[in-house]
Amino acid sequence: MKTQRMMKSYTYGKVNLRQIVEIIAKRTEDQKGDYFVTIGTDSQNTSYTKIVSVIAVYGIRESGMGTGGFFFYETEKRKLMPTVREKLLQETELSLELADQLIREFEDYYDETEFDYTDLTFSIHVDAGPNGKSSEMIPEVIGWVKSLGYDCDTKPNAFVASSIADRISK
Repeated sequence: MKTQRMMKSYTYGKVNLRQIVEIIAKRTEDQKGDYFVTIGTDSQNTSYTKIVSVIAVYGIRESGMGTGGFFFYETEKRKLMPTVREKLLQETELSLELADQLIREFEDYYDETEFDYTDLTFSIHVDAGPNGKSSEMIPEVIGWVKSLGYDCDTKPNAFVASSIADRISK
């Protein structure tokens, strides 16, 4: 039997991916507007690399006003990743893996409940921007993410990675 991936939420406590899907479905169905499920990862180096991955959910009403949002996160420690390239590629890979696992949970949930998760917009936020060492990698990383079917944002629009995950990783 495989181990359930557990994440934390300030609102919901410890939850697994199935519970996250149920929460997202409950919070978004029957609501007017567009809902976004965005995944981002950031890491910080000390004597090891601390990695934080985040699933953030937010909505925008038809009027253009936001509906607020909520997020789930997980942290892990890994062997020190000394280069920006290695960190950025690992962060992106972890975000993509989490997105794929979440989509699979939505597919299983749809089979049982017919909740239409395809009305949600899924995207990946990458912690790379035009003014840093990671800037030369932006085309490569965006191409990778988009080739797998996800929308992709980088700084300054990648707030899930560069703000939420960044804050938790410190």
